[in-house]
Amino acid sequence: MCDDTIRAAKEVPRELLDDGIERAVGESDIWFIAPDDATWGASVEPAGNGFYAKRPLWTSSDKPPSVTVTAVGTSAKGEATLSPTSEGLPGPLPMGVRFPSRGCWKITAASEKGRAEIIVKI
Repeated sequence: MCDDTIRAAKEVPRELLDDGIERAVGESDIWFIAPDDATWGASVEPAGNGFYAKRPLWTSSDKPPSVTVTAVGTSAKGEATLSPTSEGLPGPLPMGVRFPSRGCWKITAASEKGRAEIIVKI
């Protein structure tokens, strides 16, 4: 079973709220910005021979996090591309994610102090 329901934190750090972000999943200094959808996979789109999604992060660190994209239950890997804005970090961090196939995918972002993880169903 692959449950990619968004379970946003009940409280997010003041810095996220100051940036207009009210729904997020994460801890400490790293957070996935949650879309308005009910699931993480709702906005995934076909792209070439696979699938693509935009999954922005937010960090209070001045260093970008490391991000891994792995299929649940197999050894398949996806790819995350971070695209810092002209304002730099800390703050919102746009990220594109490529998935090579349908399935259940785990995206993990690790920062200096925290870790955020979501499941995406395609």
